[in-house]
Amino acid sequence: MNLKAARILILGGGRSGRAAAALCLREGADVALADSAGSGGALESSLAPLAAQGLTFLGDAAASGSYDLAVLSPGIHPRRDWASAWLRHCSEMTGETELASRFYRGHMIGITGTNGKTTTTGMTAAALRGGGIEAFAAGNIGTPLSEIVVSHPEARAVALELSSFQLETISTLKPNTAVWLNFSADHLDWHASLEEYRAAKERIFLNMGPDEVVVVPPPMVATATAGGSRARTFDPDDMSADFHLRENQIIREGRPLATVDSFRVRGRHNHANLLAAFAAAEAAGVDDTRALAALAAFTPPEHRYQLVATAADGTCFINDSKSTNSHSLASALGAETRPVVLLAGGAEKGLDYAEIKPLLAERCRALVVFGELGARLEREWSQLAPLRRHPRLDAKTLRSARDLANPGDLILLSPGTSSFDQFTDYTERGRAFAELVADSLRHQP
Repeated sequence: MNLKAARILILGGGRSGRAAAALCLREGADVALADSAGSGGALESSLAPLAAQGLTFLGDAAASGSYDLAVLSPGIHPRRDWASAWLRHCSEMTGETELASRFYRGHMIGITGTNGKTTTTGMTAAALRGGGIEAFAAGNIGTPLSEIVVSHPEARAVALELSSFQLETISTLKPNTAVWLNFSADHLDWHASLEEYRAAKERIFLNMGPDEVVVVPPPMVATATAGGSRARTFDPDDMSADFHLRENQIIREGRPLATVDSFRVRGRHNHANLLAAFAAAEAAGVDDTRALAALAAFTPPEHRYQLVATAADGTCFINDSKSTNSHSLASALGAETRPVVLLAGGAEKGLDYAEIKPLLAERCRALVVFGELGARLEREWSQLAPLRRHPRLDAKTLRSARDLANPGDLILLSPGTSSFDQFTDYTERGRAFAELVADSLRHQP
């Protein structure tokens, strides 16, 4: 892709936008950047190094001019007012990840799914590094691919977390290996329908052919291999899958490799992520022993089914604040066998929780609901288990959970929705929960 002297418009001045601008400037383009937040303050300061290289910062000025290419940051919706006005002035549109992929020359493992992407991406990068491959975790995990291209030319491989926002703007991106973890309803505030959301996700397979590998659950094989790719299948509970679990052991094509107790990730859903990461590393040529050793040393990210504390009576407190949809909530409920006192709720984003009612009734000793969504959950779940409702996630909410728990139970924060009615994001919510737990244990009788 030749960008020399091309007129490029970057939409969004966050990390992805800045990385895309740096790449375009390196390639000799004439680059302008617009951001709906306007000019001044921290944003303009963060753009100063790029301005010194020739970037024109437009702030939130009215759309004008003429551009050869618009590059969207992942969080900017191309069909909404601010961006759509600018796009009428551009001959072509692409996303930051698609742009960067045209300049990336290393081995690419693309990872998508509704839940588990970040954990699997981190594990995959760790397994590659354990195999002696200079590898980075990038994409939706936080480091834009453009940043890898510009700042880490030594990268031999990248584990690339791909959201539906990024995938809907790809056209030529082709991973060497594509990992599909799972799919369930989410992001319907962005996509017009569940079908549109799934179609965006399935674009990860768009350009793949006989030279590429897909790592998928068995039901996805037909879709994933439509272009002729080779499939490696995984599912903890499906004995027909290439990678599965049997009596707590990782099994590959009938041969035991290791026990899941060797790894720091816990819960059946995270063991599925582990299998997918191992399969992806295998496809990249990493030796079994080195991959397993690296995965055993991997520390999972915070707020993803994370053990916060264990009380003197054996009650465990689990922080799964990253759970922002019903599928992730169901995964958390199925992760272990002991009884659960569930803390769920937060912002109302219109998700349907009907399908998980049988699981709630089976797994939960009690339910504690909170936040904007709490009133609806109380109406829908009150017949499933003893239930208490609170307006916020606070000390009173946790006290209710402790009152309802028996010794040895799991007190599980797995909200099943976003956090924006009370917190800035799931990270703040998870940290607040951990602080509430610590304070509660300090003051226990």
